[in-house]
Amino acid sequence: MSTIFKRRLQALGYLEWDKVNINDAQHFRKVILWLEDQKIRQYDIQDRKELRDIKNESWSKAFAKYCNDVKCPVSNNTMDQLEWLIGYAIWLEAENNIEEYSQNVKEIKLKMKQEAMVPHLKSKNPLDNLNSIAKFEIKKSVNMSTKRKNPTTKKGRAKSRKVEYDEEDISSEHDSDVDDAETGSNVDGEDAVEDDLTDVSSIPELPPPEGGWGKPGTLLMCGLTNWDMAGRKAPPKGVKANIGRSLWTPHTFKNLNGSRVRLVASGPAASHSIIVTEDNRCLAFGRNDKGQLGIGDTKRRDEPTEVTALKGHTVIGASCGRNHTLFLTSRGIVFAAGDNKLGQCGIGKSDACIISATKVKYSGPPIVKVGCGAEFSMILDIKGGLHSFGSPEYGALGHNTDGKYFITNTKMAFHFEKVPKRIVLYIERAKDGHVTPLDRVEITDFSCGHYHTVAIDSKNRAFSWGFGGIGRLGHNEQRDELVPRLIKFLEPPSRGVRAVYCGSTYSIAINVHGSALMFGQTKRTGEANMYPKPIQDLSGWEIRCVGCSQTSVVVAADDSVIAWGASPTFGELGFGEMRKSSTTPMEVKALEGLYITAVTCGLSHTLMICRDESEEEKTKINKLQVYSI
Repeated sequence: MSTIFKRRLQALGYLEWDKVNINDAQHFRKVILWLEDQKIRQYDIQDRKELRDIKNESWSKAFAKYCNDVKCPVSNNTMDQLEWLIGYAIWLEAENNIEEYSQNVKEIKLKMKQEAMVPHLKSKNPLDNLNSIAKFEIKKSVNMSTKRKNPTTKKGRAKSRKVEYDEEDISSEHDSDVDDAETGSNVDGEDAVEDDLTDVSSIPELPPPEGGWGKPGTLLMCGLTNWDMAGRKAPPKGVKANIGRSLWTPHTFKNLNGSRVRLVASGPAASHSIIVTEDNRCLAFGRNDKGQLGIGDTKRRDEPTEVTALKGHTVIGASCGRNHTLFLTSRGIVFAAGDNKLGQCGIGKSDACIISATKVKYSGPPIVKVGCGAEFSMILDIKGGLHSFGSPEYGALGHNTDGKYFITNTKMAFHFEKVPKRIVLYIERAKDGHVTPLDRVEITDFSCGHYHTVAIDSKNRAFSWGFGGIGRLGHNEQRDELVPRLIKFLEPPSRGVRAVYCGSTYSIAINVHGSALMFGQTKRTGEANMYPKPIQDLSGWEIRCVGCSQTSVVVAADDSVIAWGASPTFGELGFGEMRKSSTTPMEVKALEGLYITAVTCGLSHTLMICRDESEEEKTKINKLQVYSI
């Protein structure tokens, strides 16, 4: 196999690129299957069965059909077909990551001269794994592949325009101290796609689940409402410390004027929340000093305020980071607002704050779920591909790098992702340290903690990556994981996972039998769970949904709500002022007999949607205290 072939496979992320022997039929077929599974994705997963059976005598027929389906212009030479397919895969990679692949030759030559001065990084960008000469060859092949590609096989793209802005890195003297790095002489000269944000009528709606986009009900809230003080010892300059009180028991929300709610969203690092009403109004409230509410300013909102930029869109999902927010619409489009210093809003550049909800720069399959860590973001596409952007610290993005490099002997900087980048590698690590890459991983659900993520795939396998402290990744060790690693303690079939929920420093998994397991640590002292262990107090409960906060957990099960969390708490558990915290699960007496359909926790508050269909339910709800601003 020629050197350029191997370089192209290396750039695409093929793990055994240096061992490939194309003259070996099994090697050839494995490469073809990998290209289809990981890069091209011409077929849905269930339609790849014949192509996967690489030992079958009829594989050649399946391959011929595959080449015809992808409209490969070569029909009688397998080496030429492979060359075309690799080029096509590079072309697709380039189109999905246009900002990484469209730099001009002049910039590459400049980087070649500076290479000795710039530290080499392990990066998710496949081009970063090569030296400058190899990069130059690969980028030429992108241009060649683009010319060679049959234009009828890909939908037309919007017109592009040339955009220039300064490259911003985030630097620190220490890992926990992040400041702006000095702006270098480099300029991002990518061809940025100019998206039409006003007309989305041509984009089809995602099929709603049975029952629609969330069951509407009555909004309940408990916890701290002094949003500017949550997680802080002193109020910011110019902010009063005593605005807002703690709601020690669940309250109804008077300011909604009777509107029912079908979606609630926050996050374990967030002091703000998103709600969507039955009539599809997207409302935001809470802390807003970085514009994270997306309403066009940076003023705190105690009363739910409509996100006007999303009028005309049906919001079906949302998630809140420490100072940023993601919104998901029914057309699979993602909008973002808030702090973007680390690229966590994914708009293609690192503006300090995005104060109005702005479309994320993404052009792949429709998105079906969004999630936020403290300073990074995750989005899941309809085909099971997981994409991440923002801060790569601790390996939180899953791109096989923590993004750190030294710009001086004492000053450290981070390369962060400013647009969504697909996670391409999932691994299994044996006890002896041997790493095996896993193929055909189709993610179905995920959850983000402050600096880690846990995801499950179509086979009910669980993967985790990011910060590994105190066991939150479930691998019985505290090392950071830079790529998604299979959690062996939750391996199917007997221990498969159907749902995951992440708090700041812990994770909760619901297995296929309905049992809850926790790994990590919810309290600030004591012993941590280094691997998943059953939560015995939840045995026998039919768990419906879980909310995870900084140190608190709220679980909706049967006709009850169960909560626990170590002191200090601020009312998010809903126990009442006489019993503010509990290190063991307890029922929330105020909600006994009420059916909670959704729950989410912020840094120090909890939002719930309560079913209100029967007269008995309405009577019980009316007995709850009312929160008014």
